[in-house]
Amino acid sequence: MNNRIGVIMGRLFKNVDKGLLSGIIEQAEHAGFEVYIFTVNDECTNRKIMHGEENLLTMINFSLLDGVIYVPYSFASGLYKQDTAEFLKKHCTVPVVRIGAEKDSFTPIWYDDEGEIGEIVRHMAEEHGCRRMMCMTGPKDNAVSERRAEGFRSAMKSLGLKYDESDVIYGDFWTLSGRQLAEGLTDGTRELPDAVICCNDAMAISLCDALMEKGVSVPNDIRITGYDGYVESRFHAPSVTTYISAQEQLGRNAVCTLYTEIAGNTMTPCRYTTGKLIRHESCGCGVRAESRQLLDFDFERFELGIFDTNLTANMFDSETPDDFFKNTYTMIYTFMSEKLIQCEQLSICLCEDWDQAEYVDGVRHYRTAGYSENMICIHQHNGKKQFRLSDMKPVFQDREKYPVTVFNALHFLDRCFGYICFETSGAIDDYNRDYVRFIREINNGLNFFCAQNELRRALYRERISNSRDELTGLYLLQNSSKMLDDIIERSELYRAGIYVLIISISDMREIIHSNSSDTLDRFLLDFSTHLQKCCNKEDSLFQINDNSFAVIGISNDAKLHCDELVISLENYLITPDVLQSIGHLVNLRTRLAAADIAEFSSSDDFAEMITSEAEHLDRQWKSLVSASMHAEELMKLRSDIYLDPKRDWTTEFCAEMLNISRSYLHRIYKKLFGMSIADDVKTSRLNYAKYLLLTTDDILQVIAEECGLDYFNFMRLFKKETGITPTEYRHFHSS
Repeated sequence: MNNRIGVIMGRLFKNVDKGLLSGIIEQAEHAGFEVYIFTVNDECTNRKIMHGEENLLTMINFSLLDGVIYVPYSFASGLYKQDTAEFLKKHCTVPVVRIGAEKDSFTPIWYDDEGEIGEIVRHMAEEHGCRRMMCMTGPKDNAVSERRAEGFRSAMKSLGLKYDESDVIYGDFWTLSGRQLAEGLTDGTRELPDAVICCNDAMAISLCDALMEKGVSVPNDIRITGYDGYVESRFHAPSVTTYISAQEQLGRNAVCTLYTEIAGNTMTPCRYTTGKLIRHESCGCGVRAESRQLLDFDFERFELGIFDTNLTANMFDSETPDDFFKNTYTMIYTFMSEKLIQCEQLSICLCEDWDQAEYVDGVRHYRTAGYSENMICIHQHNGKKQFRLSDMKPVFQDREKYPVTVFNALHFLDRCFGYICFETSGAIDDYNRDYVRFIREINNGLNFFCAQNELRRALYRERISNSRDELTGLYLLQNSSKMLDDIIERSELYRAGIYVLIISISDMREIIHSNSSDTLDRFLLDFSTHLQKCCNKEDSLFQINDNSFAVIGISNDAKLHCDELVISLENYLITPDVLQSIGHLVNLRTRLAAADIAEFSSSDDFAEMITSEAEHLDRQWKSLVSASMHAEELMKLRSDIYLDPKRDWTTEFCAEMLNISRSYLHRIYKKLFGMSIADDVKTSRLNYAKYLLLTTDDILQVIAEECGLDYFNFMRLFKKETGITPTEYRHFHSS
């Protein structure tokens, strides 16, 4: 066994829930179990907040737990109950004991609320002489409602007091039913009884308020009691008589039941306790001393300045996240009592990407589900430490000192940052409303830093926007002196040479003439994107002008890498998709140069050298074009060869088209493009064949015909040029 159990519950700061948990912890420690408690704070109908809270469940590694105690009634929201139950049914692999009277797939356990309601009825009859009483319980057919109603009926029968079924009123366990009953008691619909036994404090307080608004005095005209022992009943005027149920014993019994489910053996509770009737003014006992003490205690805390700690200001007065966490831990006295501060510790566990967000199509995206595989822990005493999410929390040497850990989600709306671990030696007194506020301020602080970082990045992007081309997003060479300085420094550090590959796209004018401006923009954007993919992580890519680029890197032998890069670009430009999108073949001109840092004294000189090389490359191309009276016709011919590879492009046919001799055509074509017509025809057909093999299911005979070849020559040529058959090429690239 892991000797560890989990508890899933809400509103841990409520006294009634703390009583239950105290019993669980006491019995777990007696049995040698650690206790991991997973709890939520923000219970509301806002789905984003709910999602952020419920995301905590995804970090539970059930393989590290021997069993789970689930406390659905501790959630104020029915949606939390439903979502948590569904999560456990789907993901939990260990026994689950559910605290509640309802029956479902989990093992249920409950306490004697029937007997406790009966004790209240007997108190009202025997000590206050009440004979005619009503009972207001929860919704009809709710298991807890029916149990408490039955406790009322049984007590009335045992006392020999008459009652009618109409005296059992089904409500909502909330304030509306109290007001509705008050309306019926004051408008004559119902006769005013001696007392109303309310099956929870919320309905009792609501009924008191509504009756007094209508001039009915409590307890002079009618006596009212509540149930559950919520602290609100003590502060109310009049203070409401209530019953603190045997929650601690329920917790001990739950652990014993879970142990039986885990080990198959029975366990006896380490001790037994019972519930307690808390007498206050609403039943006529006139006791109010306890609420006075609580008020005095709160006033004392206010006098000490605990309630006015400037928690938010201290947390937010931080320049960096590290400062924020440091300031956060200096504020733990806002919820930790001095006598327990040495017995407790905190760990803030954050996702690796907690402060990252990206914009896709103008929509902001951030982590909204789950947590990162590796988490970062900022510990109260032990600094930063990375741990695996599957461990749930980092392991420190003093682990045995803190057998109880409470987990809360850290989030802002649905943005998930991580979670916080509150480790304690056993007492959970310091898990209070101030701690809940403390967590909310951490959430606000983390969101503040995320927003601040995004603002800083936006300002940085604005500053560097002048250094980037608006279309391609590439750094503009003339505005990138800092980056060039870095390249020079790295070259000196590693004692390696600097290479510069100049890449120039020719025939831009033809693209403009035959297409709209947005077609040219799309081509430049796609080309620059492909160029970035061809570069390795050591390369720095710059845009020199509208049609020239520079790849700069550090190496003493960059020829092989640059040759492969150029081949990839040339193959990209002759792909059918690119050709058809612009209706023209773009000619690529490149030049590889070695930069001697001794030749220039600054990055400006370096940039000027690169620009000069690019201009020289352009002049070379323009010189070649201007030197041939047939240059325009040759460029169109070459585009047609790649756009229509099926055509019979013989040298005789091409020479006849240009009205020149075959030998002259061969000479000027190779001088302008660096290869013969026959080589271009072969390349265009092979390129188109590869395209058809990967984008269609056509048989090889059809593909051969589409490429202007007979089947036998197609097979021979493809194998010769690629080293594999067309079928092998299709299977290899498809897989």
